[in-house]
Amino acid sequence: MSVDLAVHMKFKYLLYPLTLITYILNVHAQNNISFNHITVDDGLSQSSVTCIFQDEKGFIWFGTQDGLNRYDGYGLKVFKSDQKDTTSLINNFIYSIYEDTSGTLYIENQGGGFQKYNPLKESFLRISKESLNLSLSRFSSYGALYEDASGFQWVGGQAAATGLKRVDPNTGKTRLYKHDPSDPFSLSNDKVYSVYRDRSGNLWVGTGSGLDKLNEKTEKFSHYQYDSNNPQSLSDNNVWAIYEDSKGDLWIGTANGGLNRFDPETETFVNFKNDPSNPKSLNDNYILSVYEDNSGMIWIGTNAGGVNYFNPSSQIFDHFANKPGDNNSLKNNFVLSMCVTKNGIYWIGTRGGLDRFDYNKKQFKNYTYNPSVRNGISSNTIQSLFEDRSGILWIGNLRNGLDAFDPISSTFRHYRNNPSNENSLSDNRIMAITQDRKGFLWIGTYDGGLNRLDPTTGNVIRYMSDGTDPNSISSNRVWSMAIDDSGKIWLGTFGGGVNIFNPATKKFIHFRNNPNDPISLLDDNVIRIFIDNNDNVWVGTSKGLSKYDRAKNKFKNYREKDGLPNEFIFGILQDGTGDLWLSTNEGLSRFNPKTET
Repeated sequence: MSVDLAVHMKFKYLLYPLTLITYILNVHAQNNISFNHITVDDGLSQSSVTCIFQDEKGFIWFGTQDGLNRYDGYGLKVFKSDQKDTTSLINNFIYSIYEDTSGTLYIENQGGGFQKYNPLKESFLRISKESLNLSLSRFSSYGALYEDASGFQWVGGQAAATGLKRVDPNTGKTRLYKHDPSDPFSLSNDKVYSVYRDRSGNLWVGTGSGLDKLNEKTEKFSHYQYDSNNPQSLSDNNVWAIYEDSKGDLWIGTANGGLNRFDPETETFVNFKNDPSNPKSLNDNYILSVYEDNSGMIWIGTNAGGVNYFNPSSQIFDHFANKPGDNNSLKNNFVLSMCVTKNGIYWIGTRGGLDRFDYNKKQFKNYTYNPSVRNGISSNTIQSLFEDRSGILWIGNLRNGLDAFDPISSTFRHYRNNPSNENSLSDNRIMAITQDRKGFLWIGTYDGGLNRLDPTTGNVIRYMSDGTDPNSISSNRVWSMAIDDSGKIWLGTFGGGVNIFNPATKKFIHFRNNPNDPISLLDDNVIRIFIDNNDNVWVGTSKGLSKYDRAKNKFKNYREKDGLPNEFIFGILQDGTGDLWLSTNEGLSRFNPKTET
């Protein structure tokens, strides 16, 4: 992933005070969330938290294997069983917490006993489940027993390995789903620990071999499992908790791999684990329950660490800056570009050279221009960075052309403009770099149009503005690029708006600002083109943010009056939750594309 952080001097506002703000989007996401903890030291009755629930009054209730706890934001009140008191809990193992439409709270204990909570007397009335109608209730439950809105009961056998059973309470008919080694679409494991239906109607099943999704029409299961070669896979195959938050993300609690946030659209996971060196990390990797309260706070019940909670809106940033005399620091505080490689190494382009940063080791290695080194870097002003599919790092210099860095040999190859060779770069000022499916590199230049480089031959094809050809590029200043799912190349030009280049037809389509058309592009000075995980095209301009609507062939525009802190958009990134981060003259701004806030 490459990131062009700036193409303009005013980017210094994003970096004020002069530091590198490293927002780790996926691989190191656990370092960006600060967990708070409520443990037995704080008065929690027991450390195994089976269920979590917020009532209509705002109290948070924690069910444990040894008592019920009510949290008011300041302290805990514990309710326990007393054999001499029939108005106390039946037993101390809390399975489920329900609240009906009138706000009445019901507690289910191990063994299936139910009690109605009296808030005035703070006592419990023992009642039969048959006398209750909890079909419209909000609830939080432990284990693999789930009743959906249609009344069907879904029952998992947990460690008994009896598979998944669906029961129709009206007819008594059952349907049993079992693992079949010869059927890749069967239940992945007969140990079913959790069952959950999301708002879209999908049924999710937590098993001893990963997370399953049931297609009830075809009765086939999709599987999501741990893959040691994929950092965005599920962290552990023993899935004990499943919960959907208000944004539509699923939170998956595992027995050994901590907490996972799953994006159903991209089908990728972000993992949060305990870090013994970080007291603000998740304090236990065995997750029994997950819950979101009315404020958006995420609460996590663990097996041995009590309660963890955090606010997803509060992101934690790591700051790295140049320290004079310290070779293990950022070389220069004026950061122009950044690239994260497939193996998790961060390359940072500055006005003082190139930095290689190992996040795990917190170590920098600097590369600077030395005219006596033939195979060294060409310049200290690194405007753009891109890692190709073979692992070569391409470095766009602001003055001296393009470099290709081989991380194995630690050598640089140089590509520069040669006035006598039309197959060389058209301009030595490299602003943007990307690669298409065929392996060709596409290079945006400061004032030399678009270049296509064949890395096997070194030959360049130039695409430049031609006033006599309406299908040519609209401006030679190509400062940002992105490739969509169809292979078309989106170009952000300075002065020429947005261009879409079709490599098959070699023609450009133009989108320009029309002051009389409110659904046209906001401005012809395009600083940043970004395509998100859903293939939506976002355009950062000097007058605000534009989103292209493919179906209606129009733009939706966002300006300061719509909530932007500033209209000069220098950079756009997407985080693991799907939110966009915008860098502006007034600093960073986070934008939720779903809620448009």
